[in-house]
Amino acid sequence: MPLNQHNSEEQHCIWMEAGVVSYKLCDRNFECEDCPFDISIRQHEETETISTGGSRPSNRQRHSGALRLASGGNSIERLIEAYADPILSTPFPSDRMYAAAHTWVQQTNPHEWIVGLDHMGAKALSDVVSVVLPLATSSLVRHSPFTWIVHREGTLSIRSPLSGTVLAHNPTLAMEPNAITDDPYGRGWIAKIRTTSRSPMRHLKSSEAHTLFSRKQLGLLQEKFRERSRRCEMTDATLYDGGHPIQTISELLGNPAYYEIVQGIFASET
Repeated sequence: MPLNQHNSEEQHCIWMEAGVVSYKLCDRNFECEDCPFDISIRQHEETETISTGGSRPSNRQRHSGALRLASGGNSIERLIEAYADPILSTPFPSDRMYAAAHTWVQQTNPHEWIVGLDHMGAKALSDVVSVVLPLATSSLVRHSPFTWIVHREGTLSIRSPLSGTVLAHNPTLAMEPNAITDDPYGRGWIAKIRTTSRSPMRHLKSSEAHTLFSRKQLGLLQEKFRERSRRCEMTDATLYDGGHPIQTISELLGNPAYYEIVQGIFASET
């Protein structure tokens, strides 16, 4: 119904519609049932209700930003599946070895290796702002931070899979930090390292072993997503406040909560 207001000089009728105010002088003494303007507005609402195949949301619902999903659980599962599917469907290349903290190493000669991030680690990253790379000639200790990913919520450290000395880092990442997530096995490599250990491969896994390890870890990660998502208020596929549909698990949880969960995969030692 219209919101009626009296003025000392004249009477007014104001209609509030989804945040837009339509203004019209009332010349019918607020007899709204017979008002052509009011009838037109009501017909517009009835038409919209029929076209959407259900009840039209209230102003309170529209202005709250979103509607609660009728099938929230299924929608959560779709987001989790969309996160996991690319990880499960992408093989770990067999021409390199892997560390538990989701880095890979590829040998170029007996004592030199190229180091990068595997695709599960790359998938965990979003909103990459910059990559802080190790300096040439700097010393590395296995499982100590050697690269830092700066994202919109803070900084996440990547641990070195080897002990040794940095020979060079990837200059592409300074200009294109998203290469580390978009092409982790190619243009997104991190650094070249000369090893000091006599057995640098002792703590590394083959692609087959790393696949089994990563699938188990992904299952635990999915459970944490489900647990945290139960605390979140689900939102509809269409937001009435001009927002955009939630398409990823990080959007559902919020980046702070999302990174709190995924940072654990970069700290694994075994």
